[in-house]
Amino acid sequence: MFGKIWIKIQLRKTLLVIGGVVVCFVSLLLLQKKYYFLKNPFTSTQSVACKDCNVLLISLDTCGADHMSTYGYERDTTPNFTELAKQGVLFQHAYANANWTLPSHVSIFTGLYPLHHKIIKPNAGVLDSSIVSLPEILQINSYHTYFYAPSDAMVFPEDTVYIKGIDNWEKIEIQYHVVNVDHMNAVFEELERAERERVKKFIFLHTYACHSPFIPEDEPLLYANISDAFIPLKTVDIMNAPFSKEYLEFLLVELERGLEDGSIDVAPEKIRYLLNQLKEAETLEEAKNTYDEASRQGMYGNDALLPLYKWQFEYEKKIDEGNSKHVEYLKAIYDQGIHTMDNKLIGLLRQKIANTHILKNTIIIITADHGEEFMEHGKRGHTTVYNNNTHVPLLILGPNITPSIVSEYVQSVDIFPTILALIGIYNDYKFDGISLLPAIQSKPLEKRLILGESNWSTHPYTLTVRSDEWKLFLFRDKDALLRPYALYNTKNDPEEKFNIMSGEMGKVKSLMKELNVMHYSNYTAAN
Repeated sequence: MFGKIWIKIQLRKTLLVIGGVVVCFVSLLLLQKKYYFLKNPFTSTQSVACKDCNVLLISLDTCGADHMSTYGYERDTTPNFTELAKQGVLFQHAYANANWTLPSHVSIFTGLYPLHHKIIKPNAGVLDSSIVSLPEILQINSYHTYFYAPSDAMVFPEDTVYIKGIDNWEKIEIQYHVVNVDHMNAVFEELERAERERVKKFIFLHTYACHSPFIPEDEPLLYANISDAFIPLKTVDIMNAPFSKEYLEFLLVELERGLEDGSIDVAPEKIRYLLNQLKEAETLEEAKNTYDEASRQGMYGNDALLPLYKWQFEYEKKIDEGNSKHVEYLKAIYDQGIHTMDNKLIGLLRQKIANTHILKNTIIIITADHGEEFMEHGKRGHTTVYNNNTHVPLLILGPNITPSIVSEYVQSVDIFPTILALIGIYNDYKFDGISLLPAIQSKPLEKRLILGESNWSTHPYTLTVRSDEWKLFLFRDKDALLRPYALYNTKNDPEEKFNIMSGEMGKVKSLMKELNVMHYSNYTAAN
């Protein structure tokens, strides 16, 4: 009798040990795979807005919501977008998960934070083959997939990131601050063809119409005075500027610096050869001929390299960021670019929708990858993760979508699962984002954190953690741990001017606790 009891006790202990080992093993496996806060965004109670509909996703590169009149900006920059928003669901508080094009778009197309997809720096490597992309899933579900975007190694790396699921890639020319309406016409031709041929199509359209450098070309100035102009107003004026001694000296310094710090990583041996030739030139004319020949050959794997230095010298170097008149002028030209985009691109979109039956079987999503900053926090461009850079437009239109305005906080990683939910593709896909279909159907969204990341080689890694109006900034210390350094209440302080962290340590600890649950506090993946 005693022997049997002893055997049962030992057997129970053994089973408990085995169970503990299994739990530990599974936990370690999940941590290794970094699945600890991925989730299936779908619920069985969600209805489908447009089963098997076409999908048009438009990215307005660098178009910040804070400079759109639709979102309350003082200049009437986006009257067409405002009217279009009356036909769909406008999200008031949508935020990009990164501060520049590459990681932000990858988050849109994977539904993953940069923590997961790890494509956050230029030449960041190959997207993990286990990560599925939006075009890939749609292709598997019988969609024909189209890209109208530049094939650019820095921001749209076709060979390392966008390598699966794209049937047709129309490699459009990189044109900053230019609206090409031909692309929108081509998109609608494809959508009309899809209706005739009874096939399903996904189309991604990208535009640099709002991106710097801000050049109005031949358009009259809307918000700036011509007397305030201190930089060229036309591209041709920059490209035809004389090859001066000052430009040669600038070029030599920049080429030398780029080779030393590794920022020139395409054909550096040829760049070194060019640098030596320019240094050995006995006359300015000889240096110019060498430079012109190198520009014609495009021998460096990136034809834009030498023109980029011309832009920097003739445009960027003339900007005095400490001069408020310079900054306000740049802001005015940027706003004009948004207005031009709205007039030509969004205006054409409204016209196409009004004159066709496209919207009866097409979901349209309009967003941006990031915004732009004009020294509000000591920086110009989009290197920080303040609201100027991360607050983006998000508008969703389509059949069975009742127009409304959503005030809840959402993020770019939500776009992927939302598209799948809208067109009725349900599976066990795991995302960092959630489906916004409940909000589209006037139901509440689940409470969660909104994250943003910045990781430029010239700036320290920054993570922002947002819970409604509260926004916490953290930096990575020497031990690769994230440390809080600023807290803002964006409802009371929308411009993020007043750091109130010292008086709100309870809120800081609360946000950090939520962050720790996500295993983000010891994030080192972007090193």
